[in-house]
Amino acid sequence: MKIVIALLALFVSYNTLASDSIRLSEPVYTDDNTEIFGGIFSLDEKAIDLADIVKSPKQYLNKPLLVATSITKVCQKKGCFFISQIDNQVVRVSFKDYGFFIPTDSSNKDVTLKGKLIQTKLSEERAKHYREDLGLAKDSLVAGSTYEFVASAVAIPK
Repeated sequence: MKIVIALLALFVSYNTLASDSIRLSEPVYTDDNTEIFGGIFSLDEKAIDLADIVKSPKQYLNKPLLVATSITKVCQKKGCFFISQIDNQVVRVSFKDYGFFIPTDSSNKDVTLKGKLIQTKLSEERAKHYREDLGLAKDSLVAGSTYEFVASAVAIPK
């Protein structure tokens, strides 16, 4: 009987830990449907789909943008960045000045981002770090010149 209780307690503890979300930032706005992290912005404007941006990124560089995308995978350590994968293109989304984080259980949600697209060099060391934080295969995020979206705010559905 003690073994069954111990196993049950271990099972419940494991499932609780596995389903816990890390939330290091509180939303700056919330309603019945949405939480906004970073800064407040209006969702009334039409957002550009990130898939359209990656087709011709140079025309969008360093301009203020409102972007719609889906979160493929969130950093599970802090929620300090996420990736959005469009076909074979991976775009890393970071948060301006490392100023806020999103819940680590936000994967697979469709979000709206306010921010700008930048071009950056990704070192092999940094690419490895990101792959480890996300649990990705070695060929999914590689070193070199890449585009990154720097968000000043993120709207996430509840």
